[in-house]
Amino acid sequence: MNRIFLLGGLLALLPVVVALAPHSQDQGQAKPVPVSFKKDLLPLVEEKCVRCHGKRASGGLDLRTPESWKKGGRSGKLWHLEKIEQSVLLIRIESDKGGPQMPKMGKPMKEEEQALFRTWVKEGANFDVE
Repeated sequence: MNRIFLLGGLLALLPVVVALAPHSQDQGQAKPVPVSFKKDLLPLVEEKCVRCHGKRASGGLDLRTPESWKKGGRSGKLWHLEKIEQSVLLIRIESDKGGPQMPKMGKPMKEEEQALFRTWVKEGANFDVE
């Protein structure tokens, strides 16, 4: 009989314990890893962009150094942190934005690749190669 009362008491306290316990969804969730220019973007740039925007600097744009990325080309700065939608870089690589599609030669960037560039710009366009 005492066991029944003890069990009943414990069950009555269960909602209080659950309410006071830290929520598992608040703990243990890893923060998203920022996009790495060196690891995530540089291989794409070397594969799809540097052929025209390397030594040749088509459109006045050389994508071989962080300094030249920051400088931009004849179309201006490559990104605008305060107006991401007006970033030339994103307009050129995202097929639904109109204007010249980049890369001109070869296959367009996949949506996942475009998303990496968009996220990188949103995160501040940081270079981890300097």
